[in-house]
Amino acid sequence: MKKLILSGFLIFTVSLAAISQPYHSLFAKDTTQWNVSQLMTDLVETNLYYSATDSVIGDKHYHTIFHQINGSVNDPIGKNSSVCGFVREDTVNGKFWFLNSFADTTIEVLLMDLSLDKGDTFVFIHDYRYMWKDSVTVDSVFHENNRKIIALNKTHFDGFGESKIWFIEGIGPNTGFFMAEPYQEPYFYGMLCKFDNNKHVYSAPSVDILGACFYVGGGGVQINKLEDWINIYPNPASSKINIQLKNLSYQNSQLYLYNSTGSLIFSRPLTSENDYLEISRNGIYFLKVVSGNIILNKKIVVVGN
Repeated sequence: MKKLILSGFLIFTVSLAAISQPYHSLFAKDTTQWNVSQLMTDLVETNLYYSATDSVIGDKHYHTIFHQINGSVNDPIGKNSSVCGFVREDTVNGKFWFLNSFADTTIEVLLMDLSLDKGDTFVFIHDYRYMWKDSVTVDSVFHENNRKIIALNKTHFDGFGESKIWFIEGIGPNTGFFMAEPYQEPYFYGMLCKFDNNKHVYSAPSVDILGACFYVGGGGVQINKLEDWINIYPNPASSKINIQLKNLSYQNSQLYLYNSTGSLIFSRPLTSENDYLEISRNGIYFLKVVSGNIILNKKIVVVGN
């Protein structure tokens, strides 16, 4: 009887724990690390954000966030790093806040919200000096790899081009921690990779384009708006996707298709200025077209199979 009562108690405890935390934490048990690209005037550099300690501020529990500007991929954790803010999370309601001090004022702003539905609004505060706000809407809500993802109707620089801003459960916003510094726009930042306890747990689709979780470069690649150079339709598609070049020559263009986790499915040269491809499985894909020093990226959705 005692064993039966104990078993029932354990089942109840486990069930209660599962109910009390429906969303995954952003933080690993020991060390959490995010590699984030930053688009600057003439170059892209990689910033490293990590958390290994907790703090209590007032009566609230926070995870301390350190910011490290890396000169090279081999720089050890802690080199040229400093505290840039604190993150508080409510995994029951799926809300995560970033706390920062600027001009002798401590401000806590909503970092991401996983409870949002399609059509809801989210407010970015991208200048602590004047509290400039940018209100955007939720474009879609979906799941990938057992993670809930909130896609916003706003783009950012994902390391090599423009992409929708995502809130990714257990990973964080794909803009990284742009609010770590005052008067920073979310557009200029993109998360490349995340590591939990030194284990690589997430890569952005652009990482396959960059070839690594660390990137420093500049000048050689033109970042262009896709609609100025190419037309990809329909999107969403049933299977066939048309690729119409506007100001590019197909003779110097290569096509790459990636799946939703960033793995390369295939690549081939474009065969004409009115090319197409067919995808037999439903899902989210990333199409890249390279023409000389111009690189164009587009997320496409296949729903008709």
